[in-house]
Amino acid sequence: MHKINRFLLTLSLPLLLLSCSASEGTDIAELAVEEFHASYNAGAYATIYSNTTDAFQQYVSKEKFIRLMQRLKNNLGPHVSSTRISWSVKTDLILGTSNYLGYQTAYEKDKQAKETFEFKIQDGIARLNNFNVASLLLASRTQAKRTPF
Repeated sequence: MHKINRFLLTLSLPLLLLSCSASEGTDIAELAVEEFHASYNAGAYATIYSNTTDAFQQYVSKEKFIRLMQRLKNNLGPHVSSTRISWSVKTDLILGTSNYLGYQTAYEKDKQAKETFEFKIQDGIARLNNFNVASLLLASRTQAKRTPF
């Protein structure tokens, strides 16, 4: 009986440590979302960019990111509020751990937007690896620009 308890403890300990680390990473990522929204509202897009992963920066230049964020703010307005609706943590031996957070977000001009964030936690710091906002307002404006009439 004692051997079984020791065996179960040996199996469960890594799971407990992993779940604590996942929870801690999610807490750090949630704080990073709050900082993202504060920087977005302040127009501090270069600050947001400086807190992204190397992979993100290789994919999009700082200048292009700033233009995209300015366009986003022009179309949606300032961030008003967000409610987390989903989260997950994925660990890969090569790519590391990613925290995915989904939000129902209200902007001044669109109260029903959805945001998704992917953060890599590196040395206790959340680095933005991906950001997406889905908005019917953005979709209709993009479609209107494509309509030839």
